[in-house]
Amino acid sequence: MRRNVAKKTLRPGDVWSLVTLLLLVILVSYGVHLSIKFFSQGAYNRQTVAKIQEFKIIKIGADRFGVEALYSYKVDGQKYDSFYTFQKPLFLNEFSASDNLKYWDMKEMKVWYKAKKPSQSILQKVFPLKELVYLVVIVSLNLYFFFLRRFTSKRFQNDV
Repeated sequence: MRRNVAKKTLRPGDVWSLVTLLLLVILVSYGVHLSIKFFSQGAYNRQTVAKIQEFKIIKIGADRFGVEALYSYKVDGQKYDSFYTFQKPLFLNEFSASDNLKYWDMKEMKVWYKAKKPSQSILQKVFPLKELVYLVVIVSLNLYFFFLRRFTSKRFQNDV
C-alpha cells in the first residue's frame, strides 16, 4: 500500500512572510545595537579637563592603526589615571598614523566621565552615524516589501 505524500512547496505568500520576518529581525537587531551604542555614551554625562601625558600609535586590526592617549584628571579632589583608544580617525598604516600624531600635540582635552563611577571615562563621544544609516535603509526595505506585498496581493485578487 502506497501513501499519497504531498510535496510541500512554498507559496508566494510564504516567501513574502519569510523576507519580511528576516528584515524585521535585522531591523530589531540593528535598533538594539544602535540604542546600546547611543545610550552607553550618554552615561558619560559629566566633563572636566584631562591632562594628556602621552599619545601613542597602536595596532587595532590586521590593517588598522589608531591613537591611544594616556591621561589623568581630577574629580572632587580625587585623581584618576586612564588610557583611551580613539575611535576616529583610524589609519591604514603606521606611517600615516605617526605623521598625523603631530597634530595631536595637545596638553589638555575634555574628558567625559560617569557621575556615579568617575573612574570610567572617555575622551571622545562619537555619534553612531553608520548604524543610524543602516537602520534607515532597513526600515525603508521593510516598508518597500510591505507595500509591494499589499500591491501585488490586491492585483492578483483582481486578476482572478
